[in-house]
Amino acid sequence: MITSGTLSLLEFDKLLNLISFSANSDISRKEILNIRPLKSRAEIEKRFGLISEIMRISQSGDSIRFEAFEDLEPFLMKLRPKDALLEPRELSAFIPVMRIASEISSQIREREDSPLLNEITAQMTGFPHIRKALERSFDGEGNMRDEASPELADIRKKIRSMRSRIQKRLGEMMRDENLSVFIQADFVTERSGR
Repeated sequence: MITSGTLSLLEFDKLLNLISFSANSDISRKEILNIRPLKSRAEIEKRFGLISEIMRISQSGDSIRFEAFEDLEPFLMKLRPKDALLEPRELSAFIPVMRIASEISSQIREREDSPLLNEITAQMTGFPHIRKALERSFDGEGNMRDEASPELADIRKKIRSMRSRIQKRLGEMMRDENLSVFIQADFVTERSGR
């Protein structure tokens, strides 16, 4: 077994710190920094097998596709109490993770030369039905899209129409000679939706 003194002498933590700069997310960076040497020969051989499969994929010009994603642990912890809800921005944070899972799973499934990676990704689906519903409902910043539901699209269309009519009417009032003496400026300012 490798002692902490040996790891320190080998500057193992410095190496992990350098590697962590290549991580796609804070949670990945955290996991990299927590890596410790494997203890059994079987674990080491399996890890070398996984690394060999990843290198083979990379050398074939096909890299495993990743994108940046947010740590979902706080959101999952927030869901622990029964009937808990997430905010739209929190829900939209799941989209990249689901997309990554789906893409990696389908990419690995197509390869016959990666049995160890296939074993890991066999159950990864990325929940395509849920992901599509989330993508249809939220934009990248967690704002609800009009396409989330026909009712919402209709309500927002009515709001835009009403806002346009209000702006038109205010413009007419500002040009009215009878009211212009009471108006200090010839423009309308909207603040906080008012």
